[in-house]
Amino acid sequence: FVPGAGGNLELLELQNIGPGPLDWSGEKFDAGLEFAFEGSQVTSLAPGEYVVIVKSLALFESFYDTSSLRIAGEFDGKLDNGGDEIILKYGSITILQFTYQDYWYPSTDGDGRSLVIVDASKPIESWGLKESWKASALEGGSPGMGEGTEPPSGLRRPADLNGDSS
Repeated sequence: FVPGAGGNLELLELQNIGPGPLDWSGEKFDAGLEFAFEGSQVTSLAPGEYVVIVKSLALFESFYDTSSLRIAGEFDGKLDNGGDEIILKYGSITILQFTYQDYWYPSTDGDGRSLVIVDASKPIESWGLKESWKASALEGGSPGMGEGTEPPSGLRRPADLNGDSS
C-alpha cells in the first residue's frame, strides 16, 4: 500500500508456463483492464519468463527496481478492488476468463499484498475459486520475479531506510 497512490500502482503479472516460446502479439485484455500486446514493449516470452503490465509506469518505477523486469506497458481501465473479471483474448477467441473477489484475502485489498495464483497449471475453471489464490508472501509482492522470490538487494519501499517494509 502506497499512501496517495490509489489504484495507480496496480499491476498484472503473467508467466509463460509452457515448454516453448510464447508469442503474445495477438493477445489482449478487454474486461476490467484494457491492454493489447501488439505493438507493446514485450510481445513474446521464453519458457518460465514473466511480463508485467502496469497502471502507471512512472509510479511503478518509483516503487520497484525495474532494471531486470520485463514490462510490456501501461493498461487502461482498472482492477476493481471489489473484485473483477479478467478476460484474455486472442482476436475474438477467449483464452482465459475468471473473476477474483476482494474479500478472499483482506491483505490483498489495499493492504500491501498481491493476489497470487497458487498453481497456474490447474484447470482454468478453478481460477475463479478462492482456493486457487493466496496473498503474496512479500508486502508489495514480487512483480516479474514470481512468488517466493526475494527482491534484489537494495530494493526498498519509499522512505524504508532499514528495509523492514515499514
